[in-house]
Amino acid sequence: MMNALIIAQYVVSIHSFPHILQSLQSAISWYQLSKQFLIIPGKQSMNRSNIITKRIWTALLSLFLVIFFLLSLNSVLPLKWQFPAWRLSAHLTTKTQKTSEGTRKDYVNSLGVITVALDKNYATVIKTMDENGNCVLERYFDNHGKPAILDTGSSALRREYDSEGRWISTTYLDSKLNPVVTNHGYALVRRTYNENGKVETEMYFDADGLPALDSYKKYGIRYEYNEDSRIAVTTNLDAGGNAMNNKDQYAIGKRFYSSDGKLYMVMYYDTDGKPAKLGYGQSGYTYINGSPICIDENGRRMFILRHFLLRSTFTVLVIGILLLLLIMFAGRTLTWILLLLYLAFIAYMTVINREAGNGVITWDIPLNYYLFFKSRDLLANTWLFIPLGAILYKQSHIWEIIAIPAALSLIIETSQLILGIGAFEVSDLITNTLGGIIGVIICYLLEPLIRNRQ
Repeated sequence: MMNALIIAQYVVSIHSFPHILQSLQSAISWYQLSKQFLIIPGKQSMNRSNIITKRIWTALLSLFLVIFFLLSLNSVLPLKWQFPAWRLSAHLTTKTQKTSEGTRKDYVNSLGVITVALDKNYATVIKTMDENGNCVLERYFDNHGKPAILDTGSSALRREYDSEGRWISTTYLDSKLNPVVTNHGYALVRRTYNENGKVETEMYFDADGLPALDSYKKYGIRYEYNEDSRIAVTTNLDAGGNAMNNKDQYAIGKRFYSSDGKLYMVMYYDTDGKPAKLGYGQSGYTYINGSPICIDENGRRMFILRHFLLRSTFTVLVIGILLLLLIMFAGRTLTWILLLLYLAFIAYMTVINREAGNGVITWDIPLNYYLFFKSRDLLANTWLFIPLGAILYKQSHIWEIIAIPAALSLIIETSQLILGIGAFEVSDLITNTLGGIIGVIICYLLEPLIRNRQ
């Protein structure tokens, strides 16, 4: 455990990483506090007090797993159970009033109490209008009246309009109303319009007003429209407004629509107009029931396992459950084989033949459980490490094994950052570690039952 901390301390020496270390140290402190309650049979005497404590702790862990499984199923199945319905904006009442600061809108529950809407991540928004009725400032607050942090990383935004009332710029602000760089990589967006009043270009700038690269490694984007006023062509722009390849090595995206107006295909091209090859070798996507399917430069479908799994959280969940059952009933030799195979699978999913990355550290962390289970990627990342945690605990029977998924995730994220095949995503570090912990808990709870049945 201490070796892992020393390695983490060294890796996180750059200015953003101390926050990660603090999170890891907090998790270890929690573990040391809770370890006294995790009484593993055969490790210490089982007096009456210990037995009662173990049963209470087992019940709490079982309840946690049941809730996690139900919410996971709710996220991937067509039937949507509304667990947090009373906290979603659609199920809360809005109360609007005029104040000296502007128009204030609060989300309130059935008791009339101001409540944070889980899907919005704020409870109150105050809009300041100009003399033409345009919103020039939006500020967001939690249920205590303190500035709320949105998923962009900002707490407010300022808008500017031209003489025709068109929205020409957006500045993202922190709680003190100073420009702040969002999780997208910029603090300011400036727009221009074509003769038909449609947005033609969007350019990105940092907090000092200098050109900024967004998370896809472009300085801006230009839109072209078809006769139905739908976006037909997008072009990635450099700081001078010229076409440039982004991190996925394409500059132009051409969209194709069906007769009923639905998007059914997107093809990508480089600055020379040649079909681009994205990270998996695909040149575009076709859409079936809203789901993207990789296609080559001739429009033929391609099956790419990693892309399929990342887009099908239900498949990841089913595979995870089947692997857990296999792990529980496997012998010791087979379990070691499964461990090696699964480590190779994790390497394939996270490092080998990955698409080009942002080369940055992202702090896009879900701020509540609704946003967590709504995110396909976060849920898939959690389930990816659940079988690993189960395998490791079955082979060791020590709770310290939790450190391995955390250390492995730290190594993966650092490798992606250094090799330029991804970003260091703090959310991935958290969800991978959580998945390993859940796997350990599952094995801890189920293995004695299976052993008794056998």
